[in-house]
Amino acid sequence: MAETISLRDHYRRCNRDDVPLKTSLMHCNVIIKDDPKESTSYYERGQVYEKLGKFKEALRDYETAIRLYKPPPSRFYGPMSQRIRDIDPEWVVSRDRMKEKVK
Repeated sequence: MAETISLRDHYRRCNRDDVPLKTSLMHCNVIIKDDPKESTSYYERGQVYEKLGKFKEALRDYETAIRLYKPPPSRFYGPMSQRIRDIDPEWVVSRDRMKEKVK
């Protein structure tokens, strides 16, 4: 009988160093299928693609993550926490790195 894995477990196994890359990719795909508008999942899957040497796929996912990113409402974090609301600069760095590799 096949093991039933919760969505939370898929999140735990997406882009983890202790999970084989192809397995990690499968977990990322499940998360994206469940919520295709959640930007972080695309960034995480892009990281897996990059580790697998699939640079075009990584670039596509980094660009999707950046396009989909929406900051949480400031009422959740207050005016002093702009860092939480801004997109992680590493996302842009990762995208630019892949643009160079795909050329």
